[in-house]
Amino acid sequence: MKDAIKQLLHEVDYEFNPNLSSRLVMDDYVEKIIFHSMIVPVYENGALNAFISFYCNDYKNLSAFLSMIVVKSHCRGKGLAKSLIEFAIGYLKNNGFKNLKLEVDKKNGKAITLYKEFGFIVINETGNSFLMERKITD
Repeated sequence: MKDAIKQLLHEVDYEFNPNLSSRLVMDDYVEKIIFHSMIVPVYENGALNAFISFYCNDYKNLSAFLSMIVVKSHCRGKGLAKSLIEFAIGYLKNNGFKNLKLEVDKKNGKAITLYKEFGFIVINETGNSFLMERKITD
């Protein structure tokens, strides 16, 4: 899965503002999410078309963090991102987590709209991004 994630991230690198490769070392980032986060991949015909990565290791505060959702451009509009978020929320709910946080670029209107559809609200902001949170209830 590691090579497939690297390949997908390289394919969508230019879609991020700024590019992912300009703000992180791709190999190190992939290693980090492989070993420390929950990754839910979506494959079709052996190709990785999408994945969600979220950290659910804060057992003291029962808080999780959505690190990344990536969907190949030709697979967008099919509900993959929604399905992945629904899965993550269900998983976290079943495992007793209280909230899910994420950081999103202020210019990423599509992602912000999607997150708001799931009940995420802005709880803080920095120069270029919003910190959003969704409570997870029974």
